[in-house]
Amino acid sequence: MRVRILLIVVVVVCKGLMAQENVLDSLFNQLPVNLKKFIEDPNKYRFQCIYTKIDYDADSRPLFRDYYFNYSDTVYNYPASMVKLPASVVALKKLELLNNSEVDWESPVLMDSLHCQKRVKSDSIGRPYYPHLKKWIKRMLILSDNNAYTRVYDFENCRTLHECLKDWGFTQSQIKNKFVTKCQKDSLYFTPTVYILNQSGDTIYIQYADYKCHFDSLYKNYSVGYTIRMEKRGKRIVRQRVPKSFANHNDWPLAYSHQLMKYLIFDDDLKVLNLNKLYKDSLIRYLGSYPREYSELEVDTNDYYDTWKKFFIYGAKYNRVKADTLRNINIIGRAYGFLSETAYIVDFKNNVDFLLSATIYVNPNEIMDGKYNYEEAYELFYHISRLIYEYEKQFSKTVNKFRYYENLFQKQ
Repeated sequence: MRVRILLIVVVVVCKGLMAQENVLDSLFNQLPVNLKKFIEDPNKYRFQCIYTKIDYDADSRPLFRDYYFNYSDTVYNYPASMVKLPASVVALKKLELLNNSEVDWESPVLMDSLHCQKRVKSDSIGRPYYPHLKKWIKRMLILSDNNAYTRVYDFENCRTLHECLKDWGFTQSQIKNKFVTKCQKDSLYFTPTVYILNQSGDTIYIQYADYKCHFDSLYKNYSVGYTIRMEKRGKRIVRQRVPKSFANHNDWPLAYSHQLMKYLIFDDDLKVLNLNKLYKDSLIRYLGSYPREYSELEVDTNDYYDTWKKFFIYGAKYNRVKADTLRNINIIGRAYGFLSETAYIVDFKNNVDFLLSATIYVNPNEIMDGKYNYEEAYELFYHISRLIYEYEKQFSKTVNKFRYYENLFQKQ
């Protein structure tokens, strides 16, 4: 209940701030001419942005000022991989709630087969070569691995995921899709029997198969764009445009992603998630790391270069980040022409930090054909984050948090 009240207060305060001068309006006026169209007609591109300015009191406790640009919780934007952050946080919270001293995130995890999914009995992708939660979360947050997300989702199951999210105030979240192309419709609500073993191979925990996950209608318009359906009319094959419905896809609003990142980064102060320190610090480190910093991932760093999934600050255009004094601790989503990102930007050298989230839809022909203007979206995210970053550099902050995170990333 406390968290729900907190969210209501946040919304009320934010609406009050929007009535005042919104710093985003003046900053966005400085965007390059070719990007002004997104700001001048944001509804066309479903562009939304949330920026949190962070100050600190005399005791180094954070004070937040939230600014919104064109945000609406009734407009649907497909979150894609943005759901990997709540899935990760809930999985680790579930581990804590099991209250079993023999179980941790390096314990072997096996799963039975289920409908469209194969049995999980081994995992040779990345060291160490066995299936366990730590590996999956690391791959999910650093590489945005879809298979790892599915395993984590099955571990926590649909009901536990949403019970935790609702307890934290995210009452309208509907994360009901696993990223398994063979699984469709009702099969997505099923999760298999899960076995956790000790290092001797003995079963120390069993979670039985589950399918009791129910979602109420949110009465949103989930129709965005079109798909092409081939229809036979006599001797002719006709291409028919059919509205694309996202009603059976995940629904994780941008404001929820922004708030969850705030809860994670400032967990010691806000005490909403109350995560184990090891788990909290590891999640933050994975979100802010580059694939090359973890050789155990065993990936080609030419494909998974430093900024391949970091659009704020870097625009996904730098193969290697030379200065580690600035970290983009982020989660992204990209699919069907939607691009979203939520990040905590922290600069240890200049004592700068802020929270930023944005989402946009760049599909000019409205057809879900894989041809999207992501490059323009990358450029927009790069410029809006750089404008806010330069604005933030005007304000001097001296708090222990900057040194804390600097040390955290030096422990790679």
